[in-house]
Amino acid sequence: PDLAGAIDLAGKAVLELGALEGGNTLLLAQKGASRIVAVEARVDSYVKCCVIKNLYKLGPADFVLDDVRNVTLDRYGTFDVALVAGILYHLRDPEVVLANLARMAETIIVATHVAGETSPSAHAPEIEVEMHGRKYRGKEYREGGLADPHSGLESASFWPYEADLLDMIRDSGFGRVVVLDRPRRERDPYELVYLVASQH
Repeated sequence: PDLAGAIDLAGKAVLELGALEGGNTLLLAQKGASRIVAVEARVDSYVKCCVIKNLYKLGPADFVLDDVRNVTLDRYGTFDVALVAGILYHLRDPEVVLANLARMAETIIVATHVAGETSPSAHAPEIEVEMHGRKYRGKEYREGGLADPHSGLESASFWPYEADLLDMIRDSGFGRVVVLDRPRRERDPYELVYLVASQH
């Protein structure tokens, strides 16, 4: 689905985590976002984002070279919406990022892989993470390392099961969660979920 079209973005301040090459940033601008702060940790991807900004004259967009784990209220301030597409499943501790976002944005739009019988693989070890005394189950995924532009920055990441992800989001402070889609491509072992979560 069109994640940027999941809610009305006209006149909204949007935080984007994991800008990659600026494709979603362009969509956010086309949907009328008044201010976009797009965070990207890889230097090569960040440079591509800056090229996209100049090519498409993305006035409302500011690209920032930073690790999403450093995105906090104190450093970045508040936003109406946060777009979190293709980034949570690259983190060892996605619950920390979600807790930070709950202090920064009223609404989040999320697209992420989740654990399942074959996702990320049938042999991936089951693990747990803990936040505020609550435990969340999922699987460990071995990341490809810094040489892989589609990999996370850590050696391994945590993919929660969908139910655990939804609990994690609610426990972070987003009381209303609506699953938009669970797209699945043929012969693709990875399970995906697209959702919108808001604090009210």
